[in-house]
Amino acid sequence: MPKQDAGYKLLFSHSALVRDFLHAYFPGDRSRVRTEDLEAVQKISGAWIDERELLRRDNDIAWLCNYSSQDVSSSFVLLVEFQTHPDPIMPIRLATYSGLLYEELHRSGKRKSGELPMILPVVLYSGLQPWKVPTTALQTRVNQPEDLISWQLSQKILLIDLLRLEEKALPDTNNLVGLLIRIERSRIPSEAVRWILQLDRRLNEMREFQLQKSAVTLLTRSFLPTRMPNLTLEEFQSIQNIAMTIQNNTIDWSIPYIEQGREQGLKEGEARAVQVMLQKLLTRKFGPLSSELITQIESAEMDALEKLVEEILDIESIDEVGRFLNRPQ
Repeated sequence: MPKQDAGYKLLFSHSALVRDFLHAYFPGDRSRVRTEDLEAVQKISGAWIDERELLRRDNDIAWLCNYSSQDVSSSFVLLVEFQTHPDPIMPIRLATYSGLLYEELHRSGKRKSGELPMILPVVLYSGLQPWKVPTTALQTRVNQPEDLISWQLSQKILLIDLLRLEEKALPDTNNLVGLLIRIERSRIPSEAVRWILQLDRRLNEMREFQLQKSAVTLLTRSFLPTRMPNLTLEEFQSIQNIAMTIQNNTIDWSIPYIEQGREQGLKEGEARAVQVMLQKLLTRKFGPLSSELITQIESAEMDALEKLVEEILDIESIDEVGRFLNRPQ
């Protein structure tokens, strides 16, 4: 959902929202993050050029934040990526962004090599499909010899699965991020209206009027169209107008869940058909399959299954099948 990603990018371009995010999700002593300094710190560009391949690499949001304790005063970069579908190489992507950011900081003379800030890579995930793919770079590899592990890229991401957070793990209702998560998770119109109006009150209290406009953009271009596809949306002037529209219209709040569920069901059905076909072909060629190999087939990615179908005539032993499924595709 590119519009949803763009909407969240817009919201996270405001320092007030970044402050509330760090208050809620910084993975350490949150009192050490000097979020009041964000107003004075310029947001870092989220786009860098890889000069070796002349490719533009874009992450979603990058903020330079300050951190202090009794014995150290430092800074770190908050990298935020927005996802609506699981990405099996997300840790690698964020490691790439991190490396290009370091190169840019060094090349521009803003930071020397010994003064590069640490990076906190975050993925805000709002998809219906569970995130079952790696959250660390090491998990993207198979058959890792113990002697080589310490030499490998070990990027880890902070995954925040918005739809699966336990209620007790949500930020409080004065926190802007907590309110946005509650709106995203709402399953009935009255629930959405409650949190939308609370968001409006909170932004008024904070006098965050530009952020208010950005919230209107997110709600009208991403949130409402997925739940009210047949409604012609006018140009809303306020969050309150949006709440009134939800109250005054008959809305099938299940639409985005049904559509995403149908899409996921089709993918799972297709994968299951390929798995069954492969098991039949392999059994016919090599005899009964071991339970371990069946498990490998049922847990393999669709790309690997399709390639195995293409090459099955050239495979000469059942051991080759296991090695094929284990190797990077």
